[in-house]
Formats: sequence, C-alpha cells, structure tokens
Amino acid sequence: MRFSRASFGFTLVEMVVVIAVLGVLSLGSVYFISRSSDGYADVQDRQAVAQRARYTLERMARSVRNALPGSVRVNASCLEFVPIVAGSSYLNLPVASPALVMRVVPPDVGNLNGLRVVVVGDSDVYSLSAASVISPPVTLAPPDVSGEVELSFGSAHQFPAASAGNRVFWVDEPVSYCVDAGNLYRYSDYGFQITQPSVADLPAALPGRSLMATSASVVFNLTPVSLQRNALVQLNLQLGVGGVAFDVAANVQVRNVP
Repeated sequence: MRFSRASFGFTLVEMVVVIAVLGVLSLGSVYFISRSSDGYADVQDRQAVAQRARYTLERMARSVRNALPGSVRVNASCLEFVPIVAGSSYLNLPVASPALVMRVVPPDVGNLNGLRVVVVGDSDVYSLSAASVISPPVTLAPPDVSGEVELSFGSAHQFPAASAGNRVFWVDEPVSYCVDAGNLYRYSDYGFQITQPSVADLPAALPGRSLMATSASVVFNLTPVSLQRNALVQLNLQLGVGGVAFDVAANVQVRNVP
C-alpha cells in the first residue's frame, strides 16, 4: 500500500489551532502565577505593617508605664508625661522652709547627678518654683557610714507636701508623642512647660524630635486617677503602607501612689 505525501505532518489550520490553545493556556498560567505572587506580597505587606504597629505601640506603652504619677496629659494630637529614672525613700524633707540639702536612702541606679527629684503632692508637677513638687537639679554625695545619701539642690527648695509613703523620684525632662503631618514623632529636651505644648512648640529636628512611624494616626485618651483606680491611658494607633492599614490599641495603667 502506498501513501501520498499529503497524509504526513500538520495542516496550517491545525497549527493555528494548537498555537491558539497554547496561548490561552499560557495566559491562564501567567495570570494564576501573577495572582499568587500578588497575594503573597499582600500578606507580607500586612505582616510587616502589623509588626511595625505592634512594635511602635509597645515602645509607647512601655514609656508611659514609667510615667511620674500625675504627669500624664493629652491634647488633640499629643501625649506628654515626665519619665521616672529612679526611686527611693527620703529620710527628711524640707516642707516648712527652703533648704539646700535633704537625706535619702541610696537609690539603685548609678549616676543621677543633674536630674530633678519629685515628691508627689497636690501641685502641678510641671510648675518649677522654689516651692513646687519638682526640685532644681540635684547632686548626690557618696553614702556615709550609716548608708544614707545627702542630696544637694542647685538652689534652696521646699516641697509643698510630704509623700504618704516617704517616696522620692528622680525624673528626666518631659517627653511627648505627637502626630504631625501623618507621622508619629517622639519629642524630648524641650523643658518643663506649665501648659502642655503643641507640635508647633516642640523641637523641629533631631535630637529633640525623632521619627517613630510614617503614615500614622493616633488617638490618645486619658482617664484621670480616682480613689478606686489608677490613671488609665488609652493608645489607639493606626499605621498604613501602600493602601494597607493596621489598627492596634493598648490600655496602660499609670501608678498613682507616690
């Protein structure tokens, strides 16, 4: 039996059909792979934003937990407080009249020279006067033979009231967390101010201003201290990157016993 040459190979129509089918299959595969890659990228973006949000919130919460009792205050866009560096007990306290020295139990922290000490009373903790709850910068002498430490004020000072537990705190300069133009900043080194400062009153560059997060919005709420509970600070933070937004919140209790 003989076969003609026309019975071998593919016709042009068959080749066109095969190419068309392969093209459709290729497009489907590319679309599937592309969608899978986009989905994986979205998941990674969300995880990155969530991790940043949790880390930023934890940094703020950890700082606020160490706030001086009565020092936390909030306004529309800022949270401010005075951070505690160390604590101890005083052995004598100048209340009746100004004095240049007082005696304290040695604190656990090392060099505290140049910081201020606070005995919490009823006065505004941001008021720097000769009879306020916050002293001028102090200097500590080495412990004497009885283990007591003499604390010297930069100028004569008296406190308006004693602490119920004879507590004294060493404090640093106030700190603020503020949202400005969609970014969250930490502010420091701007001093004590009677009225809570706004963003316009705070440092505009390093080292007084440091960036914590971009594309951020924060709502600060303060529930004042009462006889039944500590002061409560509510932090509600939202971070967004590339259309991905993540919300986290924390409630921070601030000690109210001096």
